[in-house]
Amino acid sequence: AQERREPLDELERLGLVYRRPRLGTQVASRFPVTNQVEEGSVLHDWARYGVEYFFEVLSKQHVLLPRAAGEDATRARKWLKLSGRRVRPRSNRPICTVDVYVHPDYVAIESDIPRRPPRIFSLIEARYGLLVTTVEQELRAIPIGSGPAKHLGVEPGSCALEILRWYRGPRNKLVEFTVDTHPA
Repeated sequence: AQERREPLDELERLGLVYRRPRLGTQVASRFPVTNQVEEGSVLHDWARYGVEYFFEVLSKQHVLLPRAAGEDATRARKWLKLSGRRVRPRSNRPICTVDVYVHPDYVAIESDIPRRPPRIFSLIEARYGLLVTTVEQELRAIPIGSGPAKHLGVEPGSCALEILRWYRGPRNKLVEFTVDTHPA
């Protein structure tokens, strides 16, 4: 049994799988994500977050990129927007709302997206053979809007943490932009 655990340990260290006691092993990515992420670091925790808390897609549409993304050159084109929520395993209780915007060049992944997909950037990497090279993150306190408040069961206008993430590929091209809204 020890000999079989060692390869799984290595796959988990590379960020390719995530193991949960009594629940088994889940594929997290087809590409290593831990080349600069040490176990126990904030980035390691963040990489596991996308696997540990399921993203449940509630709607898909093609929209313009929001101003918050700051990408003027591509704002005029339609991006694939996946709206949903992250839920706790086993309880299906939402912890945040999520809006994922996929660059127009990669919207063909829409047919590959199940109701509870893995990390979206991993689907893009797998289909297009590119690697996300950097992730920028901005956190800010905001009053929660009525849409997210309704999905999370909190009062509109109450405090929330908004997390914006920019996933960039080769030549600093924005591949994906996400907005997570966590209630206080």
